[in-house]
Amino acid sequence: MLLHGWGCSWEIFAPIVGELSREFQLILPDLPGFGQSALPGLNDQGFAWDSHDYLKWLKDFLRQTVSNKNFVIGGHSFGGKVAALLAHQNTTTAEFKLQGLILIDSAGLPSPLALQEQFSYVLSSFIPGFLKRVVPSQLKNRLLAAANIATDYQAAQPELRAVLRRIVREDLRDELSQITLPSLVCWGSLDATTPLHQGREMTKLIHNAQLVEFDQSQHYPFADQPAKFIGTVSNFVAALNQTQT
Repeated sequence: MLLHGWGCSWEIFAPIVGELSREFQLILPDLPGFGQSALPGLNDQGFAWDSHDYLKWLKDFLRQTVSNKNFVIGGHSFGGKVAALLAHQNTTTAEFKLQGLILIDSAGLPSPLALQEQFSYVLSSFIPGFLKRVVPSQLKNRLLAAANIATDYQAAQPELRAVLRRIVREDLRDELSQITLPSLVCWGSLDATTPLHQGREMTKLIHNAQLVEFDQSQHYPFADQPAKFIGTVSNFVAALNQTQT
């Protein structure tokens, strides 16, 4: 299962879906508020959702899809934060047969920036570099529309702005330090949204993690270097399978 980042949809994984689906059964949901999913309402306490509310949604989704099957979960950016929360909680509850965690330029370790700067970083990640570089502009617009990541549209949703205000400063250091699940951390060395030092810190915090740096990538290594990303993920899952057998 792969979880997309903030402002995106499952279609952001288009550069790798074809190859990965030859080897794995992929589950690619749209997180609430993005793609074809409905906007989140208020949580049980009457507040806008935070990452833990997305975790609750994810757990309900998993009960309907993977049930008692073995699976690996990966998440990009905000999706990585939600995936990490699942791995942390499943360490103690073991509700799901979660075999491995893949974090891709994940959120969860906010830099010591002013709140407005944090918003700027999150909003800047709406349009990935590989789409910015696409020419001509007509093709770029079609791709952006297909991925449902038009900045103006997403920024106009008051429900999502309220969620963003709650999640932007969440710090997962405590949760990450309690994860013992085999974990793969994939990071673009040129990432300015979630810088490489955050990936290195996440790798140190998680007890059983390995870091793979993508030296030609920014915030979207699966799009900038798809072949390397697919090979890295395939090798990681193959190693998990060997351990289980």
